[in-house]
Amino acid sequence: MLQRFWRSWRYRFLAIWVAIGIGLLSSIAASAEVDRFFSEDQIEAYQLTRLSLADEVILGQVIDAQIKQEGLAFYTGSSNLSDFVVGVGQRLAAACDGRAMPYTFQVLEDEGINAFATVGGFVYINLGLIRAAENEAELAFVLAHEIGHIVGRHGVHQLWQELTAQALAQSQSEKRQTIVDAGSRLRRLSRSLLDEYDADKLGFQCLDQAGYAQSGVVTILRKIIADERSAAELASLHPFLERRVEQLAHLLASVAHPEIGDGLNQLDYEAHIWPLIRSL
Repeated sequence: MLQRFWRSWRYRFLAIWVAIGIGLLSSIAASAEVDRFFSEDQIEAYQLTRLSLADEVILGQVIDAQIKQEGLAFYTGSSNLSDFVVGVGQRLAAACDGRAMPYTFQVLEDEGINAFATVGGFVYINLGLIRAAENEAELAFVLAHEIGHIVGRHGVHQLWQELTAQALAQSQSEKRQTIVDAGSRLRRLSRSLLDEYDADKLGFQCLDQAGYAQSGVVTILRKIIADERSAAELASLHPFLERRVEQLAHLLASVAHPEIGDGLNQLDYEAHIWPLIRSL
């Protein structure tokens, strides 16, 4: 009986995902991969926590489309600034994610000192954080931390937990609304301490693998903690900041020369983000 219940609910859940996904993807150019992901022969075998790389990317596209529909302001200013951020992100991703995940880095018109990742290689960073970073190495750690969440598949597991926890006790229409909202809620959900530690450790290692200095990992977190404009949001999105600082301090102490590596020249960094400095 229990097996029949789970099998029945799983098929209904998947059918809803297909319907919602197709609707959200109407704004994305049709492709064979998208069609394959939502085709009938994929439904029976589909399990969110066991997505293939290609399917995880498509799920990230679905969530990205919904985020854009909700009206987040994406940065449309200097292409040099955007290209610089994307370049840093792609350098890190190439060195740290061995799955050949196609990453997408996007800048948001938001002065809060924050960044977040969803799934499928989608990373978002606020202008406020780019402005707050003292050098490229500090910026790189923030992006490396978000890459760590993707490598650890924290968003995929968190989304699954969020959906199943809410949907089991809901009516069919409520389940539909839960799934519609889940993609955008993912960017506002807090991470567990274990996930944050994992992403920090992966991000710390990623800096070294990509050739960046690791000495700025604590200083950028201190800037995030001190930012009053983002205090309320950060308390919910990035809990345990002080405990994370302690862990990163231990990681720093384990490295003989964390100051060795790229990204510590402040003048070079300011030249890259000049459009932001000029707007002050």
